[in-house]
Amino acid sequence: MDNGAETPVDALLPGLVLFAHLDFHRDYDETIFKQEFRNCTGGEFDDFMALDNFDSLFLNTKENKEAQNPSKYLLYQDPMLGIFDYHVKESGVNTKSYYQNIQKCMKECAKKTGKYQLLFSFYEKLAAVLADKADLGMCIKSAYRFIQEIRTILIEWFWFPFLLLQISYNCIIEFNV
Repeated sequence: MDNGAETPVDALLPGLVLFAHLDFHRDYDETIFKQEFRNCTGGEFDDFMALDNFDSLFLNTKENKEAQNPSKYLLYQDPMLGIFDYHVKESGVNTKSYYQNIQKCMKECAKKTGKYQLLFSFYEKLAAVLADKADLGMCIKSAYRFIQEIRTILIEWFWFPFLLLQISYNCIIEFNV
């Protein structure tokens, strides 16, 4: 997900075990590797690899070999500035349902593994935040534009009644009528 400064240390276990596996084996065999991972860590390799889904948002289930990290910039983005809203809008991905699916997956992973329950519970909560926040800036902007359109319509179409109300109000205030 990043350079390690913001990621729980347990999240790097697949890379660490892979490094050890390749020191003892000439070729990579996924079934042997998954068994060694389970033996060394007590966790399931596929559960840990599900963490990569956080940053596969725009990749349509392809591997994240480019080290994109939308979960990080969508989490830290100020929704009022919308610097990264363009990426979400152009992708056409429903970020709310995408991160809700990850939230469900992390919840299942937390239930399965007692030893890493805290790790997957943390990522479950991160997915919940991202589900609500990833497109928040676009929702705010859309609501603002809608209000501005309504305001414009009211002013253009109903200016005369508003003017009469304003005059009446001013008369009441000024003459205490």
